[in-house]
Amino acid sequence: MTTAWTPLPSASTEASQAALNPETNQHLHNTLRALPRPLLESLTRAFRKRFQVPDTAVTIADRINQKCHHDWIEAFFVSHREVRSAEQHREVRSAEQHREVRSAEQHQGAST
Repeated sequence: MTTAWTPLPSASTEASQAALNPETNQHLHNTLRALPRPLLESLTRAFRKRFQVPDTAVTIADRINQKCHHDWIEAFFVSHREVRSAEQHREVRSAEQHREVRSAEQHQGAST
């Protein structure tokens, strides 16, 4: 009789599978509830895909219970914060340019 060799889980794998403590879990859920709807929907779709949550599951809330879920959500926030930061930078530059043009127009109007 031959048995297949199964590698032992590594310490990092075991750590990522560790259950979240209740305080961390509650904080994470509160953070998710406070997200703007488009960002929450984007996170939900990506989480379902990454962790293979079936479409039949009404919510992902009960699936967020391990350190790997927490870490993935934190990485999602960081990646979206960088995108949002770039967008905000463009918006600020655009607003500054608009103010400069308006100021120049007012200045020209005052001098004529």
